Amino acid sequence: MNNSLQKKSSKLKKVRNSNLEILRIISIIMIIAHHYAVHGFDYVAYSFNKNILELMYSGGKLGVDIFVLISGYYMINSKFTLNKFLKLASEVFVYSTALFLLFYILGSDVKLDISILAPITQNSFWFITCYVMLMLLTPFLNHFCKNISQKQHLSLIAVLTLMFPVSQLFLLKELKIYNSNLIIFVLLYLIASYVRIYSDKIKGSAKRHITVAVAVAILYWTILLLLNYLFYKTNYTCFDELITYVKSQDSIFLIIIGTELLIGFARMKPHYINWVNILASTSFGIYLIHDSDITRYYILRFLLRTTKMVNSSLLIPHAILSVLIIYCVGAILDLLRQNTVEKITNLIIDKYIMKLAEKSKVPAKKLYSFTKRVCDKIYADN
Repeated sequence: MNNSLQKKSSKLKKVRNSNLEILRIISIIMIIAHHYAVHGFDYVAYSFNKNILELMYSGGKLGVDIFVLISGYYMINSKFTLNKFLKLASEVFVYSTALFLLFYILGSDVKLDISILAPITQNSFWFITCYVMLMLLTPFLNHFCKNISQKQHLSLIAVLTLMFPVSQLFLLKELKIYNSNLIIFVLLYLIASYVRIYSDKIKGSAKRHITVAVAVAILYWTILLLLNYLFYKTNYTCFDELITYVKSQDSIFLIIIGTELLIGFARMKPHYINWVNILASTSFGIYLIHDSDITRYYILRFLLRTTKMVNSSLLIPHAILSVLIIYCVGAILDLLRQNTVEKITNLIIDKYIMKLAEKSKVPAKKLYSFTKRVCDKIYADN
């Protein structure tokens, strides 16, 4: 009886809270909207449509922040394993090669190079490359977060959060160099881990946190539109610098909105809706399908004819419909992959590669011990 109860409870732990999975779905939709605005057009003069595209652009940056925050929220209580890494890498490889083959067969001018065969190391998908690097850091970050005080944890978050506006607004060139996406991901991970570890010490209901997020979002978008108008009227560089920071992924506004949404959705009464979790599982696949170097311009400019919407009064309905089409088609394609190719790749990883990795542990440990002895002897002699 006890064994069956333990199995049941461990199964429930693996089922993700659908509230956060809904937030994940919202984030990928915002990311698609961002790519619509970024890759669907060339130059857009200041206008009503320009403002709409600016809002879509900033929404995508918020989507990325939310995605990383959700990942951090889960990963703080999980372990990085070779199995997880290989399954993520296999998904990226499958999409990279499949999209290349599809467009090659269709007669497009695509060339096979190292970026197709090794997309993660070649930064073909910047988000995936940064995400994998973050995954590699999680064992150290988790140990760090669980062994410092709440005050130290919060202080580090505050320092890193303020570092970005200081470097952007005060033009500290040396500091700007180190403001990489990975550092932003680490900051978001630290925030998510804080929310998870000290959830009982964070005050406020789910409704209150979501209300704060909405209020800050309204303020944020008002400021963004005002800055765009002032830059258009004056052409002052200072307004352009402010716009660059406000729209960036490390914007303090976006960090606050993302954090408040994470807390709010996590505080709701947990729900486990199977179809929501299945749909959310396609998020990575949707990203890989629509934002590949091979596909993005073809989807947006050729199929959806985005460039014709520059001065059109139909931009908003066209954008909404385009985002929904990309999301739905991407989700269907990824579900097909999950039920076909993924089963084969997972079988190969679980049955062959992991067994090979297990066998290599013994020689790896021997090599480590030998290297350690040599180093100890060298330093002992000195």
